[in-house]
Amino acid sequence: MWIFNTDGFFSISISIKDQNLIQVRARKKHDLKNAANNIDPNLKIHEYSGSDYRYRIYITRKQLEDYMVFTAKNIDYSNFKNAVHKKDMEEEMDKKLLDEKMDSYFNVWRIMHRYQEMEV
Repeated sequence: MWIFNTDGFFSISISIKDQNLIQVRARKKHDLKNAANNIDPNLKIHEYSGSDYRYRIYITRKQLEDYMVFTAKNIDYSNFKNAVHKKDMEEEMDKKLLDEKMDSYFNVWRIMHRYQEMEV
């Protein structure tokens, strides 16, 4: 499952190393640090250079469930992209990286909007 939230962008699936665990993968370490801080600040972030998602954490299903509930309960915005921008500005993210992240999010929005408008 792909998740976009104010912590970042994640690909979540069962771990192929241990099917009792869930792997949360991210392209940017910053995003995974945000999520880990809300799950368990002591989680180790694993780095796999050369893989499609460079950064990963491994958590239990209960931790994932708690994280999803936490993020849902903390929605306090009416515009997702603006909320992401605000949070990353508050965290003093590098401007070039923030601009690239916002462009990427907008591109996903644009492509899915185009898909929505397609006639079947």
